[in-house]
Amino acid sequence: MTAIESLPVPLLAYMRSYARRRRWQRLIVRLGLAMLAFLGVALLACLVDRLIALPAPLRAAALIGDLLIAGLIAWPALRECFAAQTDWRRLAHQLERHDPILSERLLTIVSRLLGKQEQTGSRPMLERIARELSVDVDGRDVSALLPARSVARPWAAVAILAIIILFLSMIPVLDLPALATRFTMPWKDMPPDHHSSDGDPGQRRSCRRPAASGESVCQASAQRRSPEPIRDRRSDAARQGAWRFQS
Repeated sequence: MTAIESLPVPLLAYMRSYARRRRWQRLIVRLGLAMLAFLGVALLACLVDRLIALPAPLRAAALIGDLLIAGLIAWPALRECFAAQTDWRRLAHQLERHDPILSERLLTIVSRLLGKQEQTGSRPMLERIARELSVDVDGRDVSALLPARSVARPWAAVAILAIIILFLSMIPVLDLPALATRFTMPWKDMPPDHHSSDGDPGQRRSCRRPAASGESVCQASAQRRSPEPIRDRRSDAARQGAWRFQS
């Protein structure tokens, strides 16, 4: 049994409950920030791809960089969530900041218990302070210290960005679904404007292969077929009648 486990049961349960709730809340916040960063970078890359038709290597680099950014944002919370040991000193600092009823007594107890044996101090005094803290925190709910609304901000930003992306996907000239496919599958040889001439049979597509990138770039030309002349049926009938009369 460690020195921290020698604390009274209500106080130890209070500390563990706070650590567990804060750990999962931090994970949810970090995942929301990672999702926000991923969607933001992806949208920016798609818009740049619409402007200058990025080649496949640059799209692949943008995708890998976007995944790395999201992973770096979420990694600290993932590491803390699945850590085998608890940093009790750090936990005591966090509890002291959020719960004024502790009055630095918890930090004193944890520091003395985890310190050197000669710096522990009076054992009866530490036990008395621990019993007092145990009575003060018995039955307290840690959700008052860590409300659920604190994790809603990054996900609210994700929802707003998702609405913006949905709105942009409805603009035909952007063709955002095709750009998203090019971003998520950069190895797929698909032009950024492959839907631009689907709805108009009068448009033609001209493709060229640049020598630098080696990737086919297709452009939809706005050349339309010239309308055929409308023939006058009455004049045709008159000419046929005149030919029969002469014969």
